[in-house]
Amino acid sequence: MAQLMSAILGHSVQIENLKFAIAENKLPHALIFSGPQSIGKKKVATALAQILICEDKNKTDKKMSEACGVCGSCLRVEKNQSENLKIISPDGAAIKADQVRDILDYLSLSNFGKNRVIIFDQAHLMNPTAANMLLKTLEEPNPNVYFVLIGPEISNFMTTIKSRSQVIRFSALTTDQLQSIKPNLPVWAYSCARGQVTQLDQLTSDDGQKLREESLMILEHFWSDGEFLTSEDWKKSVKDRESARQILNMWTTMIRDVLVLKTSAQKFIMNLDQSVRLKKLFQISTEKISDFATALLQADRDLAGNGDTVLIFESLWVKYARS
Repeated sequence: MAQLMSAILGHSVQIENLKFAIAENKLPHALIFSGPQSIGKKKVATALAQILICEDKNKTDKKMSEACGVCGSCLRVEKNQSENLKIISPDGAAIKADQVRDILDYLSLSNFGKNRVIIFDQAHLMNPTAANMLLKTLEEPNPNVYFVLIGPEISNFMTTIKSRSQVIRFSALTTDQLQSIKPNLPVWAYSCARGQVTQLDQLTSDDGQKLREESLMILEHFWSDGEFLTSEDWKKSVKDRESARQILNMWTTMIRDVLVLKTSAQKFIMNLDQSVRLKKLFQISTEKISDFATALLQADRDLAGNGDTVLIFESLWVKYARS
């Protein structure tokens, strides 16, 4: 039986609210699923689509919020072969106007009263033209069409689209849930993954473990090497923007752990295998470490934009580590 919703770990409150809205015939035609990346928002959206598209004629009123999991429609959704479900992802760096235009053309075709579901994955990357095209449809929704827009932060969406959608916020997965999904991995990895499955996969891959060790070595040199700016080794590591962001992410977890140690809350340490390095960082003043933690968040935002990767790291060193 292919009941997708029953196979999802976590998000029980959000799922129950969606089921209740379906059972009461109060499900909005436009939903925004916001929350951290790689926690299962797309799985919930697809499972919701399966419920809406299910054609089991034997449903009772009490079971209208469940997919039967065995009809042809349910099986096609499970195999991503349903003609009534479209999942749109960015084409390159953005969801473009042509992609939205194709969806609008698809919706103009008769569906003989069947529900259709459109999922925009990473909808926050929709370019302005595409978003405005979609907005017109959201203002006058077809009664049998449902939109689910998925993104990390609700602030990333156009105000006009937010005002025509119901926002459902999702939280990161718990450590126990991650362990159920991906068992038998190092304890530190579950903590450092921050409730995100993709991050857990990256951390525990061979390349991910090498990058973590490299990141922490660079962090050591950052704080201890007076000639850090002239070294070429770390510059090679941060020239790739995505690698630079992953390095900053590793640094952020370590600096967070230092702040946790300074409050004597050892049980909340994430990098449980890095006690030696944490003790070295512990010697830095609380004020400087706290300011540095804030600066790392800004540096990540700069990297997500168009900031020069090497210059960002150089600026951090000049401001915080230079004697």
